[in-house]
Amino acid sequence: MTATPPDQDTSPARLRGEACFACGSTEPPLHPNGTITLPGDTPDVVHDFDTVVCSSDLELGRDR
Repeated sequence: MTATPPDQDTSPARLRGEACFACGSTEPPLHPNGTITLPGDTPDVVHDFDTVVCSSDLELGRDR
C-alpha cells in the first residue's frame, strides 16, 4: 500500500507499528496491516513502515 504523507494525527507509534494505524490504540493484540511507503526528504528517498491494526478496527474493516 502506498500512502501520502501522514496527517497530523499519525503518530510515530503508528508508523513504527506500536499502535493501531486506524485509531491509535496500543491495546493488544495488534494485527499486521501491511506496509505503507512515504516519501522522504528528497525525491529519491522513500521510507517503508510496517503498520498494525487493533482487533476492533480489523473487525470493522478498517485495515488498509
